[in-house]
Amino acid sequence: MKSSLQRLNADRLSEDMRECYQLARDCAVRAKAEADPQLRQDFLDMERRWLFLARSYEFTRRLGRIAQSRTSPDARVDA
Repeated sequence: MKSSLQRLNADRLSEDMRECYQLARDCAVRAKAEADPQLRQDFLDMERRWLFLARSYEFTRRLGRIAQSRTSPDARVDA
């Protein structure tokens, strides 16, 4: 069973991921609409960074789930 803190952290990670993906989409839209090549590239760079951060949050969430399953009393013990 998940503790309240674990559930809160998972919920927070999900919110953070959603926000990063939304910000990445916003940057992509702004890049597409930008006439100045340097500003367009800046928006594309920001999009890439937001996507990297979102994927980092995803990885952290997955890693937490794996760690939780390994420490859970219901987890299988390989002998």
